[in-house]
Amino acid sequence: MLPWFWRHKGAIHFMDIRLFSSAWKPASPLLAALALLLLPCLLLFPSLSTAQTASLEYAIPFSETSPQIDGDMAPGEWGSASTIALTNETFPTQNVPALLDTMVYLMEDGDYFYAAFVAQDPEPDKIRAFYRDRDSASQDDMVGVVLDTFNDERRAFKFFSTPLGVQMDTILDDVNGNEDASWNAIWDSMGSITETGFIVEM
Repeated sequence: MLPWFWRHKGAIHFMDIRLFSSAWKPASPLLAALALLLLPCLLLFPSLSTAQTASLEYAIPFSETSPQIDGDMAPGEWGSASTIALTNETFPTQNVPALLDTMVYLMEDGDYFYAAFVAQDPEPDKIRAFYRDRDSASQDDMVGVVLDTFNDERRAFKFFSTPLGVQMDTILDDVNGNEDASWNAIWDSMGSITETGFIVEM
């Protein structure tokens, strides 16, 4: 399984690239299917050495309650979630400290997997976000997750959202570099621009 979380800010990409142990046991059958470990993109970063990628684990906690996907992280709503910082910039430079802070919140309720992104931006008035048709917001700021559910490092499903909740989902074929945007999954997303950046829930 080779998934990763992503933030797109203009032409700058942030991504978590730390290695996670494949020995981690998910908390439910849903997570067994998703196997949502933040594994590194070794295919994208061949220069990383073994010493740089020590094995780590993140558990995705079970929550008795489900968050309301409305772009507003109410107090306590994500209290049981694991938090992960997107600490590296991967484009246009590779594997350098990210210029902006982005936190990811993860949890599941036995039926659904939930993710929330809190993206800091010192100039929120310059955040690029417009209401557009689905799969047409590639020029906007966005956050998302890419899931290699086949664990073959060849195919993956991309789930992205703009700060206004506009969805972009595609099937990625890493063999020939093609993306199929005609595929539309059934999932919820909502976002909001704040005084310090933006929030996206999915």
